[in-house]
Amino acid sequence: MRNIGTLIALVFATSCASVSADLVTLDFTGQGGPGGNVSVIGSTYMEDGFTLSGSSGNFESQQFGSPRYQVSESLFLAVLDGTITLKESDNSLFTLTKITLASFASGITGGLNPDPAEAQTIVFTGIKGASTVSQSYTIAAGITAPSVLEFVGFDGVSQVSWSQGSTVPTAHQFDNIELDNLNVVAVPEVSSLALCAIPACLALFRTRSRKR
Repeated sequence: MRNIGTLIALVFATSCASVSADLVTLDFTGQGGPGGNVSVIGSTYMEDGFTLSGSSGNFESQQFGSPRYQVSESLFLAVLDGTITLKESDNSLFTLTKITLASFASGITGGLNPDPAEAQTIVFTGIKGASTVSQSYTIAAGITAPSVLEFVGFDGVSQVSWSQGSTVPTAHQFDNIELDNLNVVAVPEVSSLALCAIPACLALFRTRSRKR
């Protein structure tokens, strides 16, 4: 009977339990200031269950169509050498897959006056349990068009941090952060549970038939 119970439990779990990823893109839509200006958001920003926080200063946003950023609204931390930290709002684990990065094309933005003539290296560090994973990306000198960084190994992290840069030319903005929420469990409905029980019952019937 113990073996039969184990078999039923395994069949039931295999048939009914499922875990799916919740794909999320933080795109900061609607955050930019009017007329191509910037809007001040504050030291934290929340979207789709994720929180971005700055160690100091405020996040600000560029409006879509701004001459400083040609693709879509973006976010930046308007303080030099500030640390940006990305976490799930409930502190659960997630996977970071992509981020779009860009320097500023021209002008004073949020007190920063970056010069895209200088290369910018950004280092991302993720916490994975008792260890860390890191990946760097360099925006080449003179490049103002947005570029996409694809992360490797940033699965099951509890947070990811990176710096705005310690000098004026290393300031950057970011957009379209793509993530997988690893904690979304598909719970079957009552009707589905009934269907899931059918394989378990058949297994039990076949086992008893063999014993007879």
